Amino acid sequence: MKKKSILFFLSAEFVLLCLFHIGDCIDGEIVFSALCVPFSLPAFLLGKLAGLGTVANGFAVMLTAAVCCLPLLYVLKNIKKKEQRTEHIALLATSVLAGIIFPLLANLDRLSAILPFYTQDMQNVVQSGLCLTLWSALVCFCILRLLRLFSNADKQNLLQYAQKMLLALCFLFVACIALNSVGNLITQVKEAQQTADFLIAILHFIANAFPYAADIAVALALRNIVLHYEDNSVLLTQKAKTMSRLCCIALAVTTALGVFVNAVHIVLLQYCSDFTVSLNIPIVSLAFVLGALLFARLIIENRQLREDNEMII
Repeated sequence: MKKKSILFFLSAEFVLLCLFHIGDCIDGEIVFSALCVPFSLPAFLLGKLAGLGTVANGFAVMLTAAVCCLPLLYVLKNIKKKEQRTEHIALLATSVLAGIIFPLLANLDRLSAILPFYTQDMQNVVQSGLCLTLWSALVCFCILRLLRLFSNADKQNLLQYAQKMLLALCFLFVACIALNSVGNLITQVKEAQQTADFLIAILHFIANAFPYAADIAVALALRNIVLHYEDNSVLLTQKAKTMSRLCCIALAVTTALGVFVNAVHIVLLQYCSDFTVSLNIPIVSLAFVLGALLFARLIIENRQLREDNEMII
């Protein structure tokens, strides 16, 4: 996939996820709502179908059973492959959990009967927890599958997996910006009372979103290195140096932004209706960029060592 196509899909993902902020996005539930949609929406439609009558109810039950049994199709297809047993167990657990959770999501009255002392807000949290439980089972299956693929892969396959993983990370970082950073911006703008509050909200958004944007740039640069990993070593070294500089800039700007935003907030303190200076350290982003920087430096030093050996020979 070309870089322009990747940027197009990343932009489309950002716009699509930002649509989740339309409507009531209070109390920080937007991230959970976005994650729940793939499960709660089908369950909601099945619940509506079941309420149309006896025949429709029977049809809804069959559809629910079919959806819950979907993971079993993969198990039956690969039942003879002993190396995939752990993956099969994860899928069986997913199917069982889906059989328990989908009826509860489809019929909220049943959920209310199970939780008679819960308020509506607490029931919404429970619904989010049910959906996250299904996600955890699917993530478990994906991790087990990746472990098996990585352990049995040769060099070519590992390079292909690395490209796909870096693309997946780019989509994940875009989701973090759209769901987390944009959500915080909307909340702060709603609570703003002075002009300075709007400025501080925008600066906080930039400071929160920049590390993820830097991660995307570094991931794309790292993917470019992986694509040309077996090309001319001089070209590979040049790309590694470019990524090394990019990582250094990303780390410097990320740390400086936090200081700058807090300093501006203190300067404008008398014009603000709220004071929320915080020590925001994006540990995951910093770790990812530092890891990429070390990888780039290893490539550069390996090239230098090879040149020195060739000169000695």
